[in-house]
Parts: sequence; structure tokens; C-alpha cells
Amino acid sequence: AGESGQLTVSYQPANATEKPKAVWSSSNENIATVDQATGKVTAVAYGTAKITAKCGKYTAACTVNVCEQVKAPQASPDVGLVEKGQEIVLTTETAGASIRYTTDGTDPSEQGAKPLTYKNPICIGKDMTIRAYAVKKGYADSEVKDFTYQIDKCTVTFDTAGGSPDTPAQTVEKGGYLDMQLVNTPEKENYRFAGWYAGKWKTIHLLWLFQAARLLRRLYFSS
Repeated sequence: AGESGQLTVSYQPANATEKPKAVWSSSNENIATVDQATGKVTAVAYGTAKITAKCGKYTAACTVNVCEQVKAPQASPDVGLVEKGQEIVLTTETAGASIRYTTDGTDPSEQGAKPLTYKNPICIGKDMTIRAYAVKKGYADSEVKDFTYQIDKCTVTFDTAGGSPDTPAQTVEKGGYLDMQLVNTPEKENYRFAGWYAGKWKTIHLLWLFQAARLLRRLYFSS
């Protein structure tokens, strides 16, 4: 209730010379009112009203159905950075409503769209925008809501502590592993390579032989 819409009169043929001005009326102003001069309809309460346009000796009518709108979908977790594999749960506060969505950027409510019907949590495997709306028979469809997620990533740098060659930085998804095939084994005069260890600020430091160290064959990042 409270929403408005505009009705207009179409004359046939379009080039008719006589086009009398329309006078609008509603069969039930407790359901929907209409501006007598402009045809602007305003919903008042749930129900059905007949809107009539009188143009001289001609009349035309349409039925306006004022119905409750389904509550828009909500997502958990909310939009933002997530780990790869995070599952997104969609819900609506309207009991008995179903949710339709797309993940390819298209509007799921548009005519010709091929949305999926939500049944199970949606797994985020890459940067993605979920576009969803909710429907229920006898209700107006909800608005379309967008939920955008990005895989959390960090850039890892390597400190060779004076050794060479350098190892280029790698961008790693949170919850992922470094590609150790891209990590060089540096050399340093009078020292022997002992291994890498994870330090602060997402930097991998090198340990030489004189330092106690454990060799990390797979480096896993959780933050």
C-alpha cells in the first residue's frame, strides 16, 4: 500500500482527430484511488479495484490488484571478502516464498532470464555477484538484491636475507597454498640454504645453515 502507478489512454486509430480527455474513477477507493485528471493510481489497502476511464461516450477499464510484496532475500554471510569455498545461505522473511537467483550478472526477474531456484547454500569458488529475488503465489515479487563476494587474497614476498636469486612475490588466495615450484633456492657465499619460514606481514624469510629451522614444503595462509 502507498505505492503509485500511472495509467494512460490509448486512442485507436492513433491519428484520430477526436481525442476527448479521459476522466478517471475507481470502483473502490478503500483499495486504490485514482486522480480523475491524470490517471495516477495509488494503492491504499490489499484487495482489488476496477479503474475506469471515461472518454466522451467511450469507456475503458482495467483491474488493479493491490497485494503484499514478498520480503527481499537476505544473505549470510553478508557481502565482502570471503575464503574460497565459503557457502552463502539465502533466506527471506516471507514464509512459503521461494528464491530465484543468478550468478552471471543477469537480472533474474527479467523476462527471458533463466534463474536458478535456491535449494542449497551457494559455494563461492571465484569472485561472484549473486542477484536474487523472492516470489510467492498471490504476492508481488520482491525487489532484486545483489550480493557481491570477492575471494580474499594476499601478496606474499620473499626475503632471501642477502642470498640470490630473488624469488618473485606471489598472490595467494586465503585458504590456499603457495606454488613452491616458483620459489627459487638462493645461494649465499659461506652459507648453505636451510629453508624458509613464515614471518610477519605475509613475508617468507630465509634461514641459513647456522640457524635452527624447519623446512616448509607447503606454506598455508589463514590470514
